[in-house]
Amino acid sequence: MADPTPVLRRRLDILDSPIIHCALRVTRQFPEAFYDFVVSHLDLPEPPAPDTVAHLAAHLAAQPGYDDDARRAGIDSAALFAALEPLTFAEALALVDAAEVRRAERRRL
Repeated sequence: MADPTPVLRRRLDILDSPIIHCALRVTRQFPEAFYDFVVSHLDLPEPPAPDTVAHLAAHLAAQPGYDDDARRAGIDSAALFAALEPLTFAEALALVDAAEVRRAERRRL
């Protein structure tokens, strides 16, 4: 039986490619404040469920304390949700991935 490692590695590289090439702040002029706010709200002790990617705005809005956090951060929720609405799945995945990377980096410290 052949070693599956090269095939798995290649598949991960392919699946990682859309995330790497989705620079929302450049491609969509996604505001830095929105980016930081969304990533911080996805950076939870328990990672968000995979279906979070497809329903990012609903996931954020359902978080306990979301409204207060948004107000404190100076985030207009309607504007944020309007900015999230046109994102492709890959672009939303890039936000979730950024939170995953942040969580992994924190664990290493």
